[in-house]
Amino acid sequence: MVTPGSEASCKASPEEIAKYTVRTLQRTIPPAVTGIVFLSGGKENVDAAQKALHVQAKANCKATLGKYYGTGNQEATATRKESLHVKDYNY
Repeated sequence: MVTPGSEASCKASPEEIAKYTVRTLQRTIPPAVTGIVFLSGGKENVDAAQKALHVQAKANCKATLGKYYGTGNQEATATRKESLHVKDYNY
């Protein structure tokens, strides 16, 4: 996270911190890197955090294969056959 130095006289808003953090990552991290994870304290929640990361990683894997249909009813999503892919979609 890009924040003002410990001796800075000014405070930064969360929006400013986010803006400069994203800009720095865009300028320094190669596009081939698939993700960045921020850890923020909460060391007593390591097991829960690892489980949540594992769930998200599995969802990302399914998404790359076009097989992720959201976190809703698993039975309903298992029967869905259509792809969520939109050809030539521009962000």
